[in-house]
Amino acid sequence: MKNLLRNFLLALAILCSSTSKAQIDTSTIEGLYQYIFNILDKNQIPTHYLGEYGAPVLTMGRYNGLLTDSNTVDINVWRTLYWQIASTYVGTGTNSFTAITNVNNAIKPLVADTLPIPVPLLFAKYNSVKSDAFSLNLLQIVNNQVKDVPGRPQSPYQQNNLFAATPVKAYTNTGTASFIFV
Repeated sequence: MKNLLRNFLLALAILCSSTSKAQIDTSTIEGLYQYIFNILDKNQIPTHYLGEYGAPVLTMGRYNGLLTDSNTVDINVWRTLYWQIASTYVGTGTNSFTAITNVNNAIKPLVADTLPIPVPLLFAKYNSVKSDAFSLNLLQIVNNQVKDVPGRPQSPYQQNNLFAATPVKAYTNTGTASFIFV
């Protein structure tokens, strides 16, 4: 159902690119998402991170802290998840996730054969639209935009966890390894 909602929003984004009436530049995916969620009251999103708003690269729901064969993480997946959760920010203040380039620059000096292998940790709470939010009339689509329903009996959002951890190197030259969590 999540993929159905994601595909619907992506199709809506493509449709909006030719029918946009807003002052938002809809020629980019970011602009399309801004247009789609423009009239949504983002203050009602408890974590200020909305999974559907961010770049749809990986399915963040897979990376919830429960180890499965479909959520293994290497440093490139970790970086993608970090960048992706940062892109879901819909709050009005400062995003607590700094740019991925800053994170990469912070990790880089920690990588050396004489130092313990850094293991960056990523833990975040984010909201996503409940799979039945539209069918229960908790949210509506109006003029190709997601809109709040006044007086709804419950929140259309569920809270999710995002967790990822991985060593920045897949091997050691010395045959022994020690780790430092960052």
